[in-house]
Amino acid sequence: VSTNLFDGVMPAVSEALAKGHKMLCQYYSVQSYKWGAVASAALAAILLVVAPRFIIGSSGVEFQRAAVLAIPLTIFGSIQFLSWLGDAIFLGSNRPFLRATMVLGEQTIRIGLMVALLASFQIEALVIAYFLGILARGIVAYFVANKYCFPQRFYFWQSLAAPAIAAGLHYLFLSLIAQFVWAKDDISSIVLFFIGLVPAMPVFFFFYALAGGWDDAGLEEIDEASRLTGFLYRAEERRVGKECRSRWSPY
Repeated sequence: VSTNLFDGVMPAVSEALAKGHKMLCQYYSVQSYKWGAVASAALAAILLVVAPRFIIGSSGVEFQRAAVLAIPLTIFGSIQFLSWLGDAIFLGSNRPFLRATMVLGEQTIRIGLMVALLASFQIEALVIAYFLGILARGIVAYFVANKYCFPQRFYFWQSLAAPAIAAGLHYLFLSLIAQFVWAKDDISSIVLFFIGLVPAMPVFFFFYALAGGWDDAGLEEIDEASRLTGFLYRAEERRVGKECRSRWSPY
């Protein structure tokens, strides 16, 4: 989901920089940080509830260790968007060597931590190494992009605090649903998976609003984006237009 979200960042930044519009690039960066955090937080909250139960319910209690490891791996996945956004900014700014440097640094951290921690933590050492490596890369990429590409801005509340609060509330909400839905079998695990990914998703955005994540400009962009949803919007537009014509037609 996050990868698809950032597919358009690189060409957008490249075109804006070619025209000298650094402020527009900064806008792309700010929005990408916000929506990357929102999407990642929503999916993390869902998977933290669903993934361990789904593994146990569909595969049995012998996969208990895999269910436990799904929790830190989900958290690891939720912060990957930071490095992916950095990559898009570096490539869009015609700084591919910066991306290569970030990747090299991340892998160096991972290898070093695995060597240092493997004997003591075993498989958990891999999770720790991957998590700290990707987190360091994402944070460093922000400051490197700020110095060598264009000025960066990060709005703490919309891009970190509000998504984290909404994710916590959503996790509690889905955990409550799981108590009534999940029967430790594969069918109820699939049902819980569906509930978490489809009908419960809008609830997360309610929690995000409750945490103060929305503003007027953001809501206006949501309204505008809804008009770009292809045939869904055009079908509704045609329906309304047909209704208006039939109502006012002299025939």
